Amino acid sequence: MKKILSLFAILFATFTLSAQEQVLFDAAVKADLDGYDYVSNFEMRSDSGYFTKDSFKILEPNDKGIRFMAIVPEDKYTNYEVVVAYPSFLNESGSGAGVIYNAASIKQIKVEASTNRPDDEIVLLYSTSPTGPVHEIKMPQDSNKIKSLEGYELVYDNPLYIDDPVKREVKAKPVLGADADGIYLRGFKIKANPASGFNAPSQYSIFYLRKVSVVCDKAFTDEQLEEARVVKEAFGIDENKAAIEKVKSMIVERNRVRETEKSLMATEPTSDAK
Repeated sequence: MKKILSLFAILFATFTLSAQEQVLFDAAVKADLDGYDYVSNFEMRSDSGYFTKDSFKILEPNDKGIRFMAIVPEDKYTNYEVVVAYPSFLNESGSGAGVIYNAASIKQIKVEASTNRPDDEIVLLYSTSPTGPVHEIKMPQDSNKIKSLEGYELVYDNPLYIDDPVKREVKAKPVLGADADGIYLRGFKIKANPASGFNAPSQYSIFYLRKVSVVCDKAFTDEQLEEARVVKEAFGIDENKAAIEKVKSMIVERNRVRETEKSLMATEPTSDAK
């Protein structure tokens, strides 16, 4: 009888934790770490031999979002990544600054963006723990329906999501020390593909990122989270202390390198006023 009651309790909890929509990223959000801005300091990178540092350019966000450009070979398959300025778990959850804490199964993802080349594909990069492995989700799209530099919304519906809690594999997870407790934005991979169909080629792969929304289950109840907060405080548990210190040191070093690079740049000579 006790086992049956426990099973019903878990099923009820599963039902109350069912999917709800939250904003994972919004280009208009204001977030920073010790004054280091989250949105305006996204970076671009690639392991491909087709790119140099001069191949990439990032512009300040506007009403269309963060603006990225990569100069790519027109007839080759390659890819590059846009990555967050610093680990998203350091921001406030649910604010649109790259983190949704207390998240479990993903039901749906929406990405509001625009691209210059309709054949370029967008892949979401995320993790389910602050410093865990990176997962990829390729956003479904129809290149014949995407118009160059016009805003669009891509929607991914998780085919593995189970709507009926009765049909799910039921497991009770520990609130402290869980190996997956949220959704943490790590960036995007842009797969630059040669033009196909009626699309003409271009060397300019442009990606505007405006917003990312996620429909997902909760991992824990509000009561569980509050008790976890109390326990962490009582035992002095800070799971991310080392990671935070490492990130802050990285930002200091990054700023130092940028300032050094800036000081070495050529300057235009000025003529004395007559």
